[in-house]
Amino acid sequence: MNVPPPPPWSKAEPRRLWMREEEFAPWLSRAGGSMVVAAKLLLQDEPSQWVERRLSFLAEEASTVERFLDGHGARENQCFYPIRKGVACTLWLSRALASLVHLRGRLQVYPTADSTWTEEQLPRCLAATVDELGFILIKVLQHLEEQWVKAGCEWSGRPPQGSQEERPPSRVLVANRSGAEIQPEGREDSLAARLASRYLRILQSWSEDASTIPEGAEAQKSFVESFCRERITRAFQTRVHSWQSDYDSQIRGSLDEQCHPEWGCLRGAMSQALHLLEATTALAHLFERHRPGMEFDPDGELGSFLEDPPFLQAFLKGCVAPARRCLKVAEGCAEKILQSLTERTYKDLEVPKGVQLHARPLSLIVATVLHYGLPVTMGIEGEEAQADSLIRLLLLAGSHPDARTVRFEGDSRVLSDLEALFAGRLGEDGVDKLSSQLHYLKK
Repeated sequence: MNVPPPPPWSKAEPRRLWMREEEFAPWLSRAGGSMVVAAKLLLQDEPSQWVERRLSFLAEEASTVERFLDGHGARENQCFYPIRKGVACTLWLSRALASLVHLRGRLQVYPTADSTWTEEQLPRCLAATVDELGFILIKVLQHLEEQWVKAGCEWSGRPPQGSQEERPPSRVLVANRSGAEIQPEGREDSLAARLASRYLRILQSWSEDASTIPEGAEAQKSFVESFCRERITRAFQTRVHSWQSDYDSQIRGSLDEQCHPEWGCLRGAMSQALHLLEATTALAHLFERHRPGMEFDPDGELGSFLEDPPFLQAFLKGCVAPARRCLKVAEGCAEKILQSLTERTYKDLEVPKGVQLHARPLSLIVATVLHYGLPVTMGIEGEEAQADSLIRLLLLAGSHPDARTVRFEGDSRVLSDLEALFAGRLGEDGVDKLSSQLHYLKK
């Protein structure tokens, strides 16, 4: 029996997935060259002499290096993780200092109702704060330099050499931190459930009226003016960014993230939506603030581009619609996580004798629900409302003034606290007399 020879690809070397640390160091030296230059320029002066331009330059370059490190798995690598931490500290300290130095330089520009505060006390406060944060930043940069050199990178203070088109291999560093980021057993599930619930609330707050982009320039301009004002888009951007930050603090690297791979889909969807919302906010600002007239080119092609179809299409169909779509795609993942982390049930509770469902007791119901951050509905005579909104509960209770039975549906932990709240007469005898189970309502 003749055995066929093995196919040629079976003799090939296995595909490389990892990048060696000594291979990565030269690439990091090049990627971080401008950051090193920015750091050395800053350290030439004392903190009291620092200017916003140099601090902003350092923050910008540190942000670039942080993204480079994250893109190559430095979070999970024992050698480069300290560098990643040092770069992150540099980024946020320099950003904070840039804001303080900017304010320090513009104090005389801002009107004031208290010249003593603005001209004497606030400058002293700013000077002390800049000196203190500046001292910390200097220490961070010194430690970063030590770790940088220790990893085999070059801290030369020279701009990066080589072609700007060169890119490092699309591989990551060896993950050898031995799960240092993983949370221990016993982690509170309510944190994860609350975050999944917040994802759904952000999506649900994007009204249906604002979900369908109309056709035609006039209809699209009206749509922008109704749903895409800068204050609206910036509020959404802030909520998405806050969710993303909480995810990185509470979920990233945790056992819950390992048990529920859907978390990665949620994080990815939020990241995509955040970038699109950042663009949306910038375009909303442009449309809102500069549409009255393009004075720099009143008679040229740019004179009315903010009202022309190409801009409106890019704004609405290129930024707004995709942002919602990114969130909508992962809706099922959030629902699946929430279902696995909550025990959904219902309770019928009797309104205590002598108690009416007016603003004060209803506000305690809302506070209880918001404490957990999990979806709970309140129903009266077949009509329901989300129990995290005081206005909705006021409308619901006002529509059924004589009802004495209320049904709550949601997680058993929240319903247990609501039962204790009703047993305590909804706080009408004073919140200090409520059960210790409701300690958070007494603060």
